[in-house]
Amino acid sequence: MNSTASIFGESGAQVMLGARNLAREIGGELIGTEHLLLEMAGVSDGATEFLLTATGVKYDDFYEKVVKYFGYARKRADLTAFSPRVKKIIQRARFLADGELVEHHHILEAFIGEPECPARMVLYHLGVDPNRFEQEVLAAIGQEKLVREFVASLNSPDL
Repeated sequence: MNSTASIFGESGAQVMLGARNLAREIGGELIGTEHLLLEMAGVSDGATEFLLTATGVKYDDFYEKVVKYFGYARKRADLTAFSPRVKKIIQRARFLADGELVEHHHILEAFIGEPECPARMVLYHLGVDPNRFEQEVLAAIGQEKLVREFVASLNSPDL
């Protein structure tokens, strides 16, 4: 993970490190989408946590489902390697960051359009419609972008 650490901002790096730690805790061979989404869901005051809570999903229930479906307690690798889907999500997040450091919201937005990822399966088994969740994510990210642009305009020297 050290080779990619320089592309992440503070919140993005926290997500990646937390996902690695969760994958170690749960067990597995690679850091997967389920670990990323689980880490983002555990960030209090984060968009993912808010959206999951709004759909009735509790972090503990999400954690239990991830362990149920993906907990490979017998296999605990070094876990510095990402699954192919996580690599794809990181690439998409870098594109969305548009030359800036990749942050939490870029990673969340990068999940959109990844229809076969394990994280979507977990959401489905928790009774969440993954398509509706994605629509909510896009709406929340759109609002967050507007707020960031407004704050940036307040700091503009033109004022």
